[in-house]
Amino acid sequence: MSFEPIEISDLSLSGSLPSLPTVALDVLRICQDSASDIGDLAEGLSRDPILASRVLQMANSAYYNRGTEVTSLNRAAVMLGLRALKVLALGFTLANELPSQGESGGFDLQLFWHRSLVNAVAGRSIATAIRSTKTEEAFLCGLLSQIGKLALAKAAPERYAVAVETGGAWPSEETEREVIGHTSSEVGELLLAQWHVPLSIVHGATYAYREDDIPDDAPRESRDLAGITALAVATGDILFSPHAAAGLKRLHEEAERAFGLHKETVAGILDGLHEGVLESAEAFAVQLPPGHSYQQILDEAHAQLLSVSLNTVIDLEQTASALAELAGENEVLQARALTDNLTELANRAALEDALSREVYRRMRSEHEDDALGVLMVDIDKFKSVNDRYGHADGDEILRHVARTMQGVTRRADLLARYGGEEFCVVMARTSHAGLTAAAERLRRAVEGHPAVLGSGEEVRLTISVGAAASAEIDDPTGGKQLLEVADAALYRAKANGRNRVEIAPRPAPATAA
Repeated sequence: MSFEPIEISDLSLSGSLPSLPTVALDVLRICQDSASDIGDLAEGLSRDPILASRVLQMANSAYYNRGTEVTSLNRAAVMLGLRALKVLALGFTLANELPSQGESGGFDLQLFWHRSLVNAVAGRSIATAIRSTKTEEAFLCGLLSQIGKLALAKAAPERYAVAVETGGAWPSEETEREVIGHTSSEVGELLLAQWHVPLSIVHGATYAYREDDIPDDAPRESRDLAGITALAVATGDILFSPHAAAGLKRLHEEAERAFGLHKETVAGILDGLHEGVLESAEAFAVQLPPGHSYQQILDEAHAQLLSVSLNTVIDLEQTASALAELAGENEVLQARALTDNLTELANRAALEDALSREVYRRMRSEHEDDALGVLMVDIDKFKSVNDRYGHADGDEILRHVARTMQGVTRRADLLARYGGEEFCVVMARTSHAGLTAAAERLRRAVEGHPAVLGSGEEVRLTISVGAAASAEIDDPTGGKQLLEVADAALYRAKANGRNRVEIAPRPAPATAA
């Protein structure tokens, strides 16, 4: 099927998206004014409470904040510095005016934001890994790298719906050119230029798919940012492609070719994606789709690469379809193997795998300010509950407690059934104050939400919680030691009267025996 190309001049790009409000235009102007200072920008941001709160939230994120909580915009400005604040303010200003829910032209806006945030976090991590001074710019380029797709879906919804139907939920540049006559990266370049976004950001965000076409007179910064964004896009493609193993292989090759990054460094970038995307989604008020496990996708991709011979790896593109089918079957089997049948929580095997991965991640890292925490939970006097109501109602009560605790557990933490009436929570990044708050949150939730049996009878329950945390993990047995310390604290909680939390008195260092 052939299509009549749409003239790019006929596309009302800016008009198809919400116009920028006065405060946003002021922030854009200040960001582009070389004579502006931190005070000017902080004052501009303060006129929009939403922008101000998002800058504060980002300043308090794990990536930027290593000390006390930042509660004022001026303090955030001083801590971030003028350059970083300008870039973050620009990102929040643009993103704040873009639609984030529903569909347009058959294009899923939630998927758009999810992929954009993954590209942003990946770009920042890559820039950090190559010791670039443009980490914030790389974040913004990743965030804006897909904006042309959104613009096309809004400006030409009927034609873009054809592209979506032809090329899948995320049309390739080739499909876009065939159906529309222009690619989304070309449209994105035009739109960002119309918004007067700095040229280096325009180039970095929109030439990831066409690095060879970047203007000859483009500054070095533009070329560097385009290269970083291209690698960030390749990183994101792994998580959203049915051929994750082939994408991982390409990523390793391109990271080595473009920046000399070894597989270990790439693995560190991938390991940090989940937490970074969660933080950024919260800061940008973006709702991520449920059930998207980065680690599971990456684990399967690694397993596929390890399971084939060198010759097969070289020809991986040709066998990607067969591997994808196997991956789908393995995903179902793996999900069953790592899920507790009764509560539908992670089971003990999944818990131990997650804890082991976090221990090894910390051993690879030079320094971690946050602690690794573990909560051991036991339903008080559950045997008497079983004796009184029978095992069928006892199982329903277990499911009720699991749902109740899941409802107050952070998305970044893993709640698992440890066995019987025991549960466990792994908190990959926490503090002793955070650990205590999480334990009390679980205890109060269970105490305040009685189970209701089929007969209508309410069963009031309590739990005891033992907690331990450590920021000093330098031995593979560190996770096991934390479990043992938390279990000992749980024993004290039950011995001291139940329905209480006991925190291990000091961090449990994991040292070699």
